[in-house]
Parts: sequence; structure tokens; C-alpha cells
Amino acid sequence: MEDKLKSQSAKINDILTKLEQIEGKKQSLLETTKNKQVKTNINENRQTVSDDFDVNKVKEQQILHYEDIIRKTLALFDIKYDELIKMDGKSAYNKAVQLYPHLLDEVKKSDCPPLTALHIAKSMQPYLEFTQKYGSSVEQIKQSLKDELNNEMQNKKKQKQVIKQTPAKPVQQASVFSDIGNAITQNSSIKPEKQVDDSLASFFYR
Repeated sequence: MEDKLKSQSAKINDILTKLEQIEGKKQSLLETTKNKQVKTNINENRQTVSDDFDVNKVKEQQILHYEDIIRKTLALFDIKYDELIKMDGKSAYNKAVQLYPHLLDEVKKSDCPPLTALHIAKSMQPYLEFTQKYGSSVEQIKQSLKDELNNEMQNKKKQKQVIKQTPAKPVQQASVFSDIGNAITQNSSIKPEKQVDDSLASFFYR
């Protein structure tokens, strides 16, 4: 009877052990899947210039390696590499390539394509910011500058009106001469001379 109980207890322990192993493998599989998903999401957000032209596998791996270094370096200065070079129709690099298609050949033939693309993007950035603010055509730029100048003039007029409408503080006129006189009287070390008694009686008591 005791042997039977021991056998059943051993079987139960063996089943529990196997269940724990299965649970451990399940957790490990879930963790691996989660890590892969996170890595996939990160990679989906990353941009690469190697997608912009035909390139062999060796060159592609070299470009990805350079981009990883550049991406980490720019991140130290709060600059997002992917935002600068992605082909979304809005980035500085994309605008430059649209205006000057031959730049793609320069990037492709470069010893370090990501660095060349970055240089193009940074060179294009001031022009992109200007066109976003004032427009791209001559007429748009003229009108934008005119509107900006008018706004500045209106603001200056408003400031002048505010200054004029502000009531002036009453000026208190000090009695300069009386103040000076009081100061001399209070602080002067000159004592008034005794009045000379010219009477006849004083003559005998001198």
C-alpha cells in the first residue's frame, strides 16, 4: 500500500515538474515573440537610403552599418536622422532629390551614401524652412514679405498708441530754494554773531 502511494506521489511530482517546464517554455516563447515585435516596430520606423536605388547586398549591409553609427551620433544632439532622409514628400532630402534628381546618383556612387544624403538634407533645410514660411513662387514670397511688413507696422502703431494713452505721473516740483535754505540752516556750523549793544548803559558795563 505504501509502495503504491509512493508510486502515485512520484507520478504526480513528475507531472507537476513537466507542467512547470512547459510553463517556463511558454513564458520564454512569449518573451522572445515580444522582443521580436519590438525590434520589428523599431526597424519599421527606421529609414535607409539603400531603398532609394538598386544596390547589392554587400553595399546594403555597409550602408545600414553607416546609418546605425550616424543615427546614434545625431541622437546625442537631438537630431533625428530618419526624419531628414525619409522619402515622404516632406523631408529636406526628399525635396532636394525631387528638385535635383541627379543627387541620387551622387548618393549611390558615394563611399558613404548616408553621409552624402545627410549633407544634402542639411544643405536643403534652410531653403525648405524659407519656402514653408514665405512660399516657393516669386509672387508668394512678395505677398508673404508684404504681409509680414504690414503686421510689424501695425504692431508698432499699437505700441505707440498704448504709450500715448498711458497717463503721465504728476511731477512734484520741489521748492528748491527753501530746501536749500533749510539745509544750510540745519547743517551750517556758522554761528550768528552777537548783536552789539550800542546803548549808553552798555558802555559802562563792557
